[in-house]
Amino acid sequence: MTLSWIVWITPAFALFWAVGAYNRLVRLRGQAIAGFVVLDGHLSQYIAIVDEHLKTASCRALAPASATPRDANPATAWAALHGARSQFEASLRVARKQALDAGAMAALQTALATLQMSWSRVAEACRDHQGDLLSPMGERLWADNTQNANYASAEFNRAVVAYNAAVTQFPALVLAYLFSFRPAGCI
Repeated sequence: MTLSWIVWITPAFALFWAVGAYNRLVRLRGQAIAGFVVLDGHLSQYIAIVDEHLKTASCRALAPASATPRDANPATAWAALHGARSQFEASLRVARKQALDAGAMAALQTALATLQMSWSRVAEACRDHQGDLLSPMGERLWADNTQNANYASAEFNRAVVAYNAAVTQFPALVLAYLFSFRPAGCI
């Protein structure tokens, strides 16, 4: 009688454990994706801020015609910002489709750093050439959005770390392999 109980209880226990572990992996993955959705909203704001300033930038015309690319002139800085914006938008589009892909997150992180550096160079170049500074409202929007994006990024990264920890633990690792749960990338 006890052997038959063991024969029935062991598979039942394994099945209930597997269902629970699978649900945990799905929940953690969902939390990480939800964290990216919030982060995506803040990252999209960068594009809107840059677009607004690309339309109204008046210090772009102040660059001397003989300036070399190494000079911090507004025309070069604005061109670099436009390129960084395009790269960032493309990386963000890919990351939206593959929110937990480590490669997509690394590309997005690089594109974001490039965009932020380009924004700083535009501000510096406009000041150096005594042109119109970036609008105070734009600089304030950029700073506020950066603060919000950093907070959202930290929340996303926490969710990704929790998901990655669950995916790499031994018993759940088997389910992760069977159901294609892969470790995610932070930003």
